[in-house]
Amino acid sequence: MDAIDLWDALMEDRRLMKAAVNEASARGKVYAVKKADYYSKKSAAALRMKADGLPVTLIDAAVKGVDEVASAMLEMQCAEAEWRAAMKAVDVYREDCRIVYDQIKRAQAGDPDYL
Repeated sequence: MDAIDLWDALMEDRRLMKAAVNEASARGKVYAVKKADYYSKKSAAALRMKADGLPVTLIDAAVKGVDEVASAMLEMQCAEAEWRAAMKAVDVYREDCRIVYDQIKRAQAGDPDYL
């Protein structure tokens, strides 16, 4: 791989990293909305249970079994997983940029074993 190929690889990794940052931002917003929805539904269900006379000590466990709360929690957890995956992609592309940049520097320094 010559210097031009290395430079092209670095630019491609930077492009992919910027796209991953944008994706992580969008997924982070979706995650925040899903999280707010989950806590809202959980609180509403807990208040209903309290009004129905369920002992307060049981509400925290019982509320997670309510269908609308459980589905909101699942959506929140899925959104979190997608956001975390996008954040990992950013880390991977950043690390790849660092590796390719180091290869470029070694090639510029005249190291014959830079690959």
